[in-house]
Amino acid sequence: MQWLPVAREVSPGLLTNEDPRLRGAWHPVALTGELPCDVTLLGSRYSLVSREGVLHVQPEPWAVTERWGLVWIAPEEPRTELFLDADTADRTSVGAWLPPVRTPASADVELSEFMHARTFGAAEENQIPRYAVSTGPDGFKSADDRGATYVYRAPFQLLLRLEEPDAVRTILFFAQPETLTSTRVYTKLLLHGVADPGPEVVAREVAVLAEDLEVHRAMRQLLSPHDHADLLGVTLRRILADFVNGP
Repeated sequence: MQWLPVAREVSPGLLTNEDPRLRGAWHPVALTGELPCDVTLLGSRYSLVSREGVLHVQPEPWAVTERWGLVWIAPEEPRTELFLDADTADRTSVGAWLPPVRTPASADVELSEFMHARTFGAAEENQIPRYAVSTGPDGFKSADDRGATYVYRAPFQLLLRLEEPDAVRTILFFAQPETLTSTRVYTKLLLHGVADPGPEVVAREVAVLAEDLEVHRAMRQLLSPHDHADLLGVTLRRILADFVNGP
């Protein structure tokens, strides 16, 4: 494996967190428990408040909604939809949000990092498991031989489903492009098929996931493995390029 330094400068030809072409999409901006608050999205400031169960945003965007305990806004008419609600797909699932994390990486780079097998328990493997990728409008789905399924929706929605002997875990990743040098990442863990999981079980699973993510981010702060040109990463960037350059 070859290791290369991460480029810190922003190239004019790359998609940035303030690209106006991202205005036609849904973006997460806050957990509902954080309201009222001021947020930054695509370099612009917004004020959020909930009055009698109704979300209000100033300046007024094209649309605002709440899903998975997150507030989403679309500055302009969105060209694609949000995921179906993973919470209601399985009424027996339980879950919790990790504390949001702010990173200097752009939203597309931050999201694509979660697609590498070494992130979630595969670092000891010497080979990347076989997987297939099926693309669709503004997204793709991929499954590998380890029971991991990835679902991506442009621009910055990612669902990872891990089928393991003891339980099925669904991890939701959403990235909020704030400024040229700031991305806020939201992560939610859902547990399926766990018999009567108490708060301590959920808390333990959340803590393990948080530790995995911290180790992963620490590993790539200064150096990045030269494995970005894998099938999932290439597919994500192609779909994202088509999305921002589309009609």
